[in-house]
Amino acid sequence: MEVTLDPTKVVDFNTIDICALKIQTKYCIESTIHVEQVKAALERNLPTIPVVLDTTYDPIAVVCSGPTLKDTWNEVKKFSKIISCSGAHNYLIEHGIIPTYHMETDPRKHKSMFVNKPHPDVKYFIASCCHPAVFDALEGAQIYVWHVLSGKDTDILYRDGDWVLTGGSNVGLRALVMARLLGHTNVHVFGMDCSSDPYGFRANYHPNEPKDKARRVVRVGDREFVTTEVYLEYARQFFWETSILSDTNFTLHGDGLLQNLATLKIVDPEQVKKRMEDLQERQGKSTSIAYRKGPK
Repeated sequence: MEVTLDPTKVVDFNTIDICALKIQTKYCIESTIHVEQVKAALERNLPTIPVVLDTTYDPIAVVCSGPTLKDTWNEVKKFSKIISCSGAHNYLIEHGIIPTYHMETDPRKHKSMFVNKPHPDVKYFIASCCHPAVFDALEGAQIYVWHVLSGKDTDILYRDGDWVLTGGSNVGLRALVMARLLGHTNVHVFGMDCSSDPYGFRANYHPNEPKDKARRVVRVGDREFVTTEVYLEYARQFFWETSILSDTNFTLHGDGLLQNLATLKIVDPEQVKKRMEDLQERQGKSTSIAYRKGPK
């Protein structure tokens, strides 16, 4: 059963399954601009991402820039492989942690501010739809290009051998897929909170902090969290994406909305039953998380 969000009320996830929420979101740029930015990226003739076909249970950290990163960044030091996302790049480097990889998918120009000081040891996995300013900021760095499977009719543009990734509608969710394509089946997630602390929705500065009118209050257990409809959609997608990546173990670090929703799904009998039913329905079915472009 689908549930439509009422912005005038506190959403109680003790009685509503987040996976049943129906939230309308839209892409942040026009489709024509998306296509033009893909064309511009391909003109740079950058290599595609180095996908690994073998799997390993060696852990990898996917690090987003949610506010709980301020409490958990020290734990990231334990990982030999790290994917940073968006503003987590600068945050980690400022704290003496050099990511192995960094990802960007957002097609807007302001994202260039998060990579304007590239590190020579970081491999930058940049989606072809990203703004040219992002690629310009990374001039001279180790840049690899990949494509967002988005239904925007851009696949005809892709080069033979290019990788195209499925995934959710933000960079952190796509990083879960990327971690699996790098061969990792033990993924630790930091800063993917989908909620705010008293200072905002990110651990460091971001030019697009959600406006007050966009904020919503939700309840999990006996706690309330401040979020937005966009972040609730990200949280809903997290549970969908992780069910598709069914051979991969995910550990959420921190104490935000998403982490508490995940705990609820583990301890609530009805939630556990629904999750098991979803996984059983998928059992034995072939699922593609990415494809490599080949000749026609």
